[in-house]
Amino acid sequence: MFTKHLSKPYYLEQLESASRRIAMTHHKHSEIEHWRKQLTANHYGEKKILPLLTHLSSKESRILFDLRLPLPDHSYCQIDVLIVTRNFALILEVNHSPLPSLAKDYRFMHVNERMEARMPDPLSQAELQAHQLTYWWARSGFPIIPINYLVVLTSSASYSQPSYESDSQIVHLDQLLSSFQSLDHAYTSSLLKESELNLLCDKLIDENAPYKPCILDRFRLKKTDILQGVICPECDALPMKRVHGRWYCKVCHQTSRNAHVEALKDYQFLFGERITNQRACAFLKLDSSTAALQILNEVAFEKSGVNKTRYYVLNE
Repeated sequence: MFTKHLSKPYYLEQLESASRRIAMTHHKHSEIEHWRKQLTANHYGEKKILPLLTHLSSKESRILFDLRLPLPDHSYCQIDVLIVTRNFALILEVNHSPLPSLAKDYRFMHVNERMEARMPDPLSQAELQAHQLTYWWARSGFPIIPINYLVVLTSSASYSQPSYESDSQIVHLDQLLSSFQSLDHAYTSSLLKESELNLLCDKLIDENAPYKPCILDRFRLKKTDILQGVICPECDALPMKRVHGRWYCKVCHQTSRNAHVEALKDYQFLFGERITNQRACAFLKLDSSTAALQILNEVAFEKSGVNKTRYYVLNE
């Protein structure tokens, strides 16, 4: 069964907001786009693998997407997909890059909240994840089971590369089910009770620590680097102007009732989930604090404080 479902990574949402809100002429825009494209490709690869994994979804297996487990040395074990059964575990390192050779591919890992490090080829990364997960597992107190790993190539451009065929731990998308079945037939001893399997998955989810950096610190941006205003959903122009309860675009002349929702999502991913009336006025480029108050009361799910100290908590 799917114990931890696939969702868009928070960091990818942050990068998308930063890409929209940083001028293309800004010296950091290309770097932000580089990481956005990498994460988008990886997320797309995970979505391609999803239909196949439904065939493994049963009482006998647990499937968890996008785990990031803290380790004692302050690094993290990052796993695209983890399949756990009572007999064995399988790490899937999803690769959607159309690579001429695996040795030239570089992926990344989040070392801490302000730093990323490049990892060499995905096979080495999957091997490292297996070592890290084994260490995490031993500390968790659960019975040890064999931990295997596969690199799954999801790009059709990788299908003609003969260099992949020599390594059984690198499989194409259409080979994944047969590879899993081979492992399932090889490991016949149940080392975990079903209750232990459930408790283990609960612990994996409890300890999962999604990467949510301060995006401005991560790319050494200033608050003044962020473009403010509501972006037109039709033509991407900004800022839209609030007129009689609607947002009006002076470029394409389209109107919208709720264009501010995406703008406030950008604010959350860039600056955090707390916002004041004053900051909402500035970010949305509103002339009226009353209009900002009305909007915040509609979109915020929590508020705290009184008068000038009042802040609102935005929905994720």
